[in-house]
Amino acid sequence: MKRLGFVLLLFACASVHAQTPWSGVLAPSRAIDWSKAGVVGGIPNRTTICTTLTSSATSTQINSAISSCSSSGGGVVLLGAGTYSNATSGFSFSGASNVTVRGAGADQTILVPTSGIVMGSADTNWRGSPQNLTSWCASTCPQGTNQITLATIANLKVGNPIILDQLDPTTDNGGIIVSQATTAQTGVAPGLAGPYSTQGSAQSMRGPSNGACSGSATCRSQQQIVTVTSCNGVMTIGSACSGSNVVVGISPGLEMPNWNSSQTPQAWWAASPALNDGIEDLSLDLSSCSGCNGINIFNAQNCWVKGVRTSNSSGEGQLRIEYGNHISIVNNYMAVSAGGTGSYGAEAFSASDCLIENNIMQGVTTPHISNGTTSGCVFSYNYSVNGVYTPSPGYNIPAHGDHGSGVAMVLLEGNIANGATADVIHGTSNLNTHFRNYFTGIQPVCYASGSSYATYTYQACKNNVIPEQVFAFHRFFNLIGNILGTTGTNTTYTSSTMINGIPTSVIGEGYGNVSVPSDPNVAPTLMLWGNADSATGFGSPRFNCSEVPTALTGVPVNHCPLLSITLRRPPGGRAASPIRRLARMSLREIFWSAPVGRLTGPWLRTPLNVPVVQALRWQEDTPTASLQWTAISVLGGARMGQTFPLRISTRTVATHKQYRVNLSRRQASKQRSTETQKLVRLDIS
Repeated sequence: MKRLGFVLLLFACASVHAQTPWSGVLAPSRAIDWSKAGVVGGIPNRTTICTTLTSSATSTQINSAISSCSSSGGGVVLLGAGTYSNATSGFSFSGASNVTVRGAGADQTILVPTSGIVMGSADTNWRGSPQNLTSWCASTCPQGTNQITLATIANLKVGNPIILDQLDPTTDNGGIIVSQATTAQTGVAPGLAGPYSTQGSAQSMRGPSNGACSGSATCRSQQQIVTVTSCNGVMTIGSACSGSNVVVGISPGLEMPNWNSSQTPQAWWAASPALNDGIEDLSLDLSSCSGCNGINIFNAQNCWVKGVRTSNSSGEGQLRIEYGNHISIVNNYMAVSAGGTGSYGAEAFSASDCLIENNIMQGVTTPHISNGTTSGCVFSYNYSVNGVYTPSPGYNIPAHGDHGSGVAMVLLEGNIANGATADVIHGTSNLNTHFRNYFTGIQPVCYASGSSYATYTYQACKNNVIPEQVFAFHRFFNLIGNILGTTGTNTTYTSSTMINGIPTSVIGEGYGNVSVPSDPNVAPTLMLWGNADSATGFGSPRFNCSEVPTALTGVPVNHCPLLSITLRRPPGGRAASPIRRLARMSLREIFWSAPVGRLTGPWLRTPLNVPVVQALRWQEDTPTASLQWTAISVLGGARMGQTFPLRISTRTVATHKQYRVNLSRRQASKQRSTETQKLVRLDIS
């Protein structure tokens, strides 16, 4: 018996043959395989206890236990219940690997440090002092490449991470632009000369002489952190790499399509990164930790934070990823930040293929953010409430921000919050996908006054209430299957003009701010499909072929792609998540082979005569099995109570199976059935 998961079908105007797992959803160059985000293979449940410490332990004793556990092969440093009042310096991994620091529970094990916790490398490798610097990509470096040649190698092992970067372009031709320049560059129509940000970037990317970029055109905004899988054909984990012009295997392959040898790509890395470490089941009260990050994940790979409560932060990130790849921040509770500019919950400062999932953020100014070069990360199924921004009473600050240059190929999925913004403060981002999020636009109330969370008063939100904002030079975004806006507030579908005060739009697209000009290339590269919004009416999700940038996605002009998205199972056992697990499913393609305008059967329509979003629960015993369809809402959650029995017959053509399907739809309220027949093609692997 073959069992396939759920498949979300967003019916469109015509079919497109699948060449990659995401074909029919996005063109190959607009997406990556997000199923690999987070700790590879999932977070391990370690059972070997190296040391058990009590609440009298000092920071030095915890650090010593971590080091000893790593030296003995790894395991768990168990922190018993109680308040660790002697561990004022927190603790640090200092290059230790395969160690889990585990508390007795977030309500049992409590730390109140005066400095933050560091899960990171023994050596200091950062943009101000890049270690083991070398060059790569002397000729071509296309998207998907999983082998590169490093000019020289020292202090590197198979299995360790390396950071790839390249210089920002100085010319904009209207396509992908990765820049934080605050002065005009060169624009070649339809591109623009900029400037591309209002403040430049002082974040994780390298600027002139390895200083901060700070608006200089000589910046390396584009980064990707990858894992070395082989050196000159040797694939044994831990094997040393050395020499000149060494062929190195990397995973994942290059995620962006714009790596270019003319932009002087370089690579650098920590000699002793933190590998396979975790922090679990404890609380951090950061009220005594002035200006610090709660947990800083630094030069780390396959590390995680799970089941942790952080609160009362006056620093930047409560949980921060700084030069980390395959990091998981899951099942945590982040509460109460300082409320001002630069107060974040989960912060991707320099990260690749990270997973920030199933967290609750309460009273945090910006709950989750890409605040520096971020590639291939996933922010999914997070819940944010009561975000406060104290510098401006009544200001409704979005829960998610793309807030630094070099943010690319990031997936937002299934989040519940007030909204997301890709701003122009620190630079550009490209090729990000927002899928089936619920963004209300406005919060119930916004900050009014008060000096602490306990004394805050609130008022009606009066500024910045747009659920989706894609500013100038943030191109090739994909907004698919989201629920956007609040009835009576967001009454205009899109706007290309920034409005201070109470704007009415659901989607803001392409406008600049201060010195940054508006960008007419944002709207034509923006894909909108299957979104339900307050301006159009939540009962009428938009499946409009004119909102698919066909000339840029690679599908034929005047045709829409059929969106077939396989679902992943998120935390709590709900329906599986669509895009991230696509590659793991057996069902690779399903589409209706009919020309534009032919899909008008009543079984494809809701009572409001708009395309219906459905899910397929599939079970096959034989080629003539009975299938069961169940209609669901656009969120993929509550069922609408309609079922579709399918009777199929098959014939094999080449490598495909052709199914002739009779579909009957019964509506309990009307007790009637209508049938129609279409040819369905399924590619079965």
